[in-house]
Amino acid sequence: MSPLGARVSGLIEKLSSKDKDLRYMAVSDLFNELKAEGISCGMGVESKLCESILKVTEDPSSDVCTLAIKCLCPLLGSVSDGNSRELVRRLCHMQQNPKGSTTSSTTSLTSKKAMFRSISLKTLIADVKRGENKSSKVLVEEALPRMLHVLKTVKESESLGESLDIVTELVKKFGFYQWRDQADLTNSLLEIFSTTTSSDAFVRKKCISCVSALAVHLEGELLERVLRTCVDALSQVPLGGGVDTLSRTQLVLLKSQVTCVGSLVASVGARQGQLLSQTIPTLVSFCAQAESEQEDCDEVEAICELREACINCFEAFVNHVKGFDSSCSDHVSTFVSLCVKYACYDPNFAYDDDMEVDDEDDDMDTGDNEDDDEDDYGGSDYDDDEDYDEGEDDDSSWKVRKAALHCLISMVQTYSNLMLPLLEASLTTLVGRLKERDEGVKAEILAAIQSFLVKLTEEANSLDAATRGRCFSIVSDKVPSLMKHILKELVGKSTSSKIKLCYIKLLMVAVGTPGVSLLPYASDLLKQVQGLINEGSLETNIKVEAFLLLQGLFHLSEENAYNTKTLKELLSTLLAAAEEKSFKVSAMAFRTLFKALEMVNKKWDSVYENVVVDIYDMAFSQMTSSDIDLEVREEAIKCMGLLLSLFPSHLPGRSDKALEALFDRTGSEGTRVIAVKTLAKIASSGQVAMSCISGKLELQLATYLKKADHNLRVSALSALSTLVETGQLSGDITSVVENSSNLICDADIPLASTAIYMLCKLMNSHKNCRQLVETFAKPMVLALIKSPLVQGSLVEPLQAFFSKLSASLTAKKVADLLSTIEELGLEQKAKQNVRKAAAKCIASVCQASKGKGTNSVDYANKSIDLISKGKVADQGVVLSLLCLAEIGRLTDLSGCNGIESVILDCFQASSEDVRGIASYALGSVCSQNLDHFLPMIFSHMESHSKLKYLLLLSLKEVLIASQAMGEQSNLKEEHFTSLQKVLFHSCETEEEAIRIICAECQGHMALINPALMIPSLAEHLESDNPSWREVCVSAFRDAANSSQLSTEGKGVFQPFLESFLHKISDPDLKVQKAAILLLNVLLHNHLDSTRPLLPATFPMLYKCTEFSKESLREVQLGPFKQIVDDYLVVRRTAYECMHTAVNKCFDIIQPEADHFVDLVISGATDHYDTSKTSHLTLSDHYSMKMTCFGILSRLGEVHPKGCMAKASLILPPLYKTLIQKLKSDAVKQELERLEEVQNACMRCVKNLSTIVGMQETEMFGKLMISFNKNEELLKKYKA
Repeated sequence: MSPLGARVSGLIEKLSSKDKDLRYMAVSDLFNELKAEGISCGMGVESKLCESILKVTEDPSSDVCTLAIKCLCPLLGSVSDGNSRELVRRLCHMQQNPKGSTTSSTTSLTSKKAMFRSISLKTLIADVKRGENKSSKVLVEEALPRMLHVLKTVKESESLGESLDIVTELVKKFGFYQWRDQADLTNSLLEIFSTTTSSDAFVRKKCISCVSALAVHLEGELLERVLRTCVDALSQVPLGGGVDTLSRTQLVLLKSQVTCVGSLVASVGARQGQLLSQTIPTLVSFCAQAESEQEDCDEVEAICELREACINCFEAFVNHVKGFDSSCSDHVSTFVSLCVKYACYDPNFAYDDDMEVDDEDDDMDTGDNEDDDEDDYGGSDYDDDEDYDEGEDDDSSWKVRKAALHCLISMVQTYSNLMLPLLEASLTTLVGRLKERDEGVKAEILAAIQSFLVKLTEEANSLDAATRGRCFSIVSDKVPSLMKHILKELVGKSTSSKIKLCYIKLLMVAVGTPGVSLLPYASDLLKQVQGLINEGSLETNIKVEAFLLLQGLFHLSEENAYNTKTLKELLSTLLAAAEEKSFKVSAMAFRTLFKALEMVNKKWDSVYENVVVDIYDMAFSQMTSSDIDLEVREEAIKCMGLLLSLFPSHLPGRSDKALEALFDRTGSEGTRVIAVKTLAKIASSGQVAMSCISGKLELQLATYLKKADHNLRVSALSALSTLVETGQLSGDITSVVENSSNLICDADIPLASTAIYMLCKLMNSHKNCRQLVETFAKPMVLALIKSPLVQGSLVEPLQAFFSKLSASLTAKKVADLLSTIEELGLEQKAKQNVRKAAAKCIASVCQASKGKGTNSVDYANKSIDLISKGKVADQGVVLSLLCLAEIGRLTDLSGCNGIESVILDCFQASSEDVRGIASYALGSVCSQNLDHFLPMIFSHMESHSKLKYLLLLSLKEVLIASQAMGEQSNLKEEHFTSLQKVLFHSCETEEEAIRIICAECQGHMALINPALMIPSLAEHLESDNPSWREVCVSAFRDAANSSQLSTEGKGVFQPFLESFLHKISDPDLKVQKAAILLLNVLLHNHLDSTRPLLPATFPMLYKCTEFSKESLREVQLGPFKQIVDDYLVVRRTAYECMHTAVNKCFDIIQPEADHFVDLVISGATDHYDTSKTSHLTLSDHYSMKMTCFGILSRLGEVHPKGCMAKASLILPPLYKTLIQKLKSDAVKQELERLEEVQNACMRCVKNLSTIVGMQETEMFGKLMISFNKNEELLKKYKA
């Protein structure tokens, strides 16, 4: 026997021990063995192991039993096929023979065994992984037939119910297997459902769950038969005089049938909604209410439950049948009217007139009314039971009301297009029903009103002006009644905590809802919320929500909603709340207090003097206390900082004491970061002299710069910077300079930049620190030039540093500094960004050291001389050209002899780096004197066509530099005219790179002078030359995509949007692509301006995604013929734009969402043999598929019902992509590209799997099988 077999045998022996602890340890050890990759201990040991584990699942010790049941799943996957099947058969045996012996002595034991086996089997099913694997196959093949036999033979309700549970779990998890007993199982379930009596409600309920789970996996005749059986069963009910004429038994059975229809709608409504909708007229008839129903009918409770089931069924249609509002609009109107009707259905209670919310004589403060319960529930109706408890009442009408409200909320959330009809039909009723007596129903009413406000806020921009105005009007008309009720109930003693929380959440939404003005009620609301906060018995979570509501109400202060007295009372309330024992309440009170203090500061009055002093005393006490929660202490520190920043003059003699206390807090590890930030805030206000702590604070902050805590270093450096800026830094600054200099490295560029800027400020304010800076900081900054991370705007701190430093240096030291920087730029291995950074720093030094022997023009002449005489290698030429460029951006170099010829000669250099930098240098130098340099560039473009691309890059640099100069730019109107003429002439070429540069240049011109350029581009948009049209659209796109587009520019852009977007339907493919890219940019950056045009633009976009065989052509590539799709690049760009659209404005897509999904499915489908496609086309094809997978992932989130309805079309392209394999001779690039596509496909599958019902589809099961068959794919999917 193997060592493993011997070890397992030993553990099996321990399982029979009388000591439960020993048994538990043995089971635990076995569990760990089974969780390993697998065990191999021989058939004999395996059989004993299975037998022993099964026996221990019935162990008297619950701990041992539970752990043994957990062993079943790994055991099933580890043992041989024969033993695993026997294990499942043994578990099913008790379900097949639930009674066993009929003697009374064995009945209890057998029943207990059956219970254990049932739990074991359910746990096993739950633990086995979804998908095709050994364990799932054994379960389906062994358990399902046996459970089917149980359903046919067992009549005892409890056993039948347990078996139905097991079958339901099996079908839900492994229904994708096409097992042969599907029809048999369907027949058995239908028979059980049709033959069980009303007393078997338990069995019927389980049967309904099983039928709805099975329906997901049924197709064709079987599914139709199930649905038709349920539909016919309802339609054949003899109502006669109505549901009130039926007996209780009939009503209970009828309710089960309705529930079954609702479950089927939820599971297969997306596929079979039309068939199931045939039940709606019958369901509506069940909801008909007879006159004097309460008096004539003894079965009111059963009728209520039937109506509840009907309304729940309506809700299922709303939630799960896509397009139900358009295909069955009459039914939706019926649903609305029934929901509104039954939201008021309370036949057992007479509401008195004095309960109406708009009763003029209602006392607004109900907190003092000791008889609230009697008033609220109708007085004499409950005089005999003052402690009325609805849970003890037989009245079930609340179920109907609650279901109606649930359905109404679902319609509000699902049907955005019906916002106005829903508001008109129900809002008045909902507000009127706030007198509701049942707490649960009242909470639903408030949730329904809240859902209206939330949806109105979300959809306000997408509604047309007339509809939006009408919606706002309806809501605003109900605000007075709503607010009167809320103000009455919010602090009432009879109002439960749950309802108070609902009121608070409703108010929080109302504060931000457009069209809702709470200004007339602001002062009263503030008082009521204060009352809630002062209520000692109120739960903490409600108080926290009350504070959030207060913060939302504060914005009304800008409209002068609150008087001085109200604000003073508010401060006192917050002061008391901040001292509460609950740290959550105290911390939230402080945060609310901050906003209140800022509000008070804007409208200061002497009446606040005493309260501010009291707040100071409280904050000081909390801040210095040692036995208080850290979160509260931090908020107290912030509060102290705010007080000293806003009200120092109203706290005479207290500032120094508070500063000392704050400084003490900087010594505590828990509070030092927040204390440092607070002291920085106080210093930045400039209202408090910090001389009492400035000396020791500087030393403390300088010490913190050496700490490992990043947040502390950042806070300390920021505080030091603030102290320098406000002139409050005093004493010895050596440690400050030394420690901040040590932060200057590329390990943390943002922190290094902050340190450099702080040192620049220090050099301004402390003249004696220059020597320290030169000693400690200069070497660190010089080293930073060599960092590959210092590029673009990150060089600016270095330029500022050298500019400040060189301004105070002698001529010799300036020359030495320049020489050191040059050496860094001339290093053989230096990257291009290092040379650019060095050139920028050199330019800054030259600009700042005028009159010290090295000015900008002198250095430029030196660089020209070096280049012209060829005294330097390529890296020296590059550095010299970069120096000319950076100096030329700051100084006019037109007077430098030979600068044009030197730079133009570099255009002919053999080095690509030299040519590119020469182009950059020419443009930069030109920007300071356009009249001198532009004509030269134009003439050179005409005479040297091969240099056109480089010269166009120079023009682009001219425009970039002019744009950066702003109003100081030298560009005049005549320059724009000549530039545009040259650019249009240059774009008449097949070279895409040149056309792109021409478009970029015109885009920059449009940003500099939109009023001149945009109309000009629009005029040239109608040119017969497609290259001109492409450049115009691309230039407009580049300008629209820039963050530098001014407000004035946006105003000029708006009128021309439509004409540019219309080019999506241009006959030229290049223009089409450019227009689609423009739309993509507009969706990202200018959605509000573009939104009105989108309904007309999207159809043109959709047309660009259509596949046409006419765009395919065969080309000869060597000995092979391959396919090229000329239109593919446009299709790919269109899908990328659609991806943006589905993320940014799905509300506009939603009316045609099904068509949209079809287009995406087409994009994910291979329309031709990709193995015969050229590499370039194949690249675009794969990119397009990846984009489509991304769109499908997003649609799974925003449009799950539509995706579920088209699952049979969506999943096949995904499946085909996952199983795709390349030929054995495929190159590495092809393999990598396919891997990217399959990874995107797997992400899409994973997102779609979250859609309810998607995993139960047959095609999804096949996808899982494809994963299980490929270990590599499976690992990636799980990752």
